[in-house]
Amino acid sequence: MLALPSLYCGAKSIVTDFDPTQYENEYYKSVMGLIDGKAETAQVGAKQLEPGGKVIDIMAALEASIRAIKEKEKPKSKKKIG
Repeated sequence: MLALPSLYCGAKSIVTDFDPTQYENEYYKSVMGLIDGKAETAQVGAKQLEPGGKVIDIMAALEASIRAIKEKEKPKSKKKIG
């Protein structure tokens, strides 16, 4: 079994200071390249909507739906015998 001091000396010999300027961020470069490529080919300006589509009043449709459910739930009046 190796002694602890010898492991410490071995580890100390391979440890160096970290210098981030030695490395390049390849992931960042790839993403930025994709973004720049998209920006060059993208059309500038808003898309024009084609006229025509049917506009639905959502609140009116919801109210009608609720009214229909309430009509189904109303109890039918019973005839009084007597």
